[in-house]
Formats: sequence, C-alpha cells, structure tokens
Amino acid sequence: MQPVSVMPWGTHVLANSMPGIEALTLSERISLAYVVNGASSKETARELGISHRTIELHRTSILRKSGARNLAELVAKMLPRC
Repeated sequence: MQPVSVMPWGTHVLANSMPGIEALTLSERISLAYVVNGASSKETARELGISHRTIELHRTSILRKSGARNLAELVAKMLPRC
C-alpha cells in the first residue's frame, strides 16, 4: 500500500469531494483516503501502525457523518461526477 500522500485519492483530493467532509477528523480523513483507494481495515491499520479496530471505528464514524449506508455508497459519493 502506498502512503496517503502519493495515493491517487489522497486527503488533499477529498477535501471538497463530499458535503460535510469538513466534519471529519484528520484521522477519519486519512482512513477515508485508504478506503477510497481500496485498502482493508487491516491493511490501513498496518500502514498507520494502529489497531484495525480503530480503523473500523473511523469507518463507522465516517459512514454516520456522510449518511452513506455502506462503503460502496461512500466511495460512490466521493468519486467525481461524470
């Protein structure tokens, strides 16, 4: 897995992609960048040196704040409109 700073969908790209994204904490935004790039909770946790349970809590919080029902819906909200 690549570091967030060189991921195609890093936190800088996500900054204005979704209404309400400003409500996310920095940790949630970093986790979101990994989600959008297809990383699992365990992969993200290993890269960031934290528990996979912490990542799962971030994901749950992101879903709640975004109004998405699942990760697929969340990613669809994050991708640019064509």
